[in-house]
Amino acid sequence: MHWKDEKGYSLLEALTTLVFSGFLMLSLSDFLVFQSNFWISQNLIAATQQQVGNAMKILTNDIQAIGFNNSGADLTLARSSSFAFKFDRDGNGSSDTITYNRDTSMKENPKLIRERQTTTVVGKKSTQVSSEQTLAEHVTLLTFRYFDHQGTEFTDLPLNGSDRAQVKLIKVELSTQIILPSGLKKEFLLESSIRLRN
Repeated sequence: MHWKDEKGYSLLEALTTLVFSGFLMLSLSDFLVFQSNFWISQNLIAATQQQVGNAMKILTNDIQAIGFNNSGADLTLARSSSFAFKFDRDGNGSSDTITYNRDTSMKENPKLIRERQTTTVVGKKSTQVSSEQTLAEHVTLLTFRYFDHQGTEFTDLPLNGSDRAQVKLIKVELSTQIILPSGLKKEFLLESSIRLRN
């Protein structure tokens, strides 16, 4: 028998190939895990940005409705962390009260809540229906600042009735925070200055 003439792999060559393949598979799996975490992170960021943007848009539209064309809208609560207003959409005596606040009952996930309470009057009978809508989750900051027509800020909160009637501009700060799969925290802060229409 001539061992030197036979072609094939030696045991050392086979083991070297296996070790090299193992390292290659390990680095490929690390890359795939990284890509998966990156994709999840980007989706979380995009969803949070969209959620916060939509919340601010709804909030802006509601604030702009206060005092619009004699709708009977009236600012009924003005605090640094919440506000409410009441309005009669069609002038028939029925009214809606919209309240915005930060719900901290779940400490790990505070939410921006929009509560709507509708009072319908038919003859001498009135009925109330309430609904609650979560506009944003993981809210770390929600502040309202109130200004008069000259740009002077009201600092003595909550505002009394005569001060609430003088409010012409509301500045809103809304901040949310998410935790990415990597463990990093990402915060989103939106600020808006909203002028009341009347």
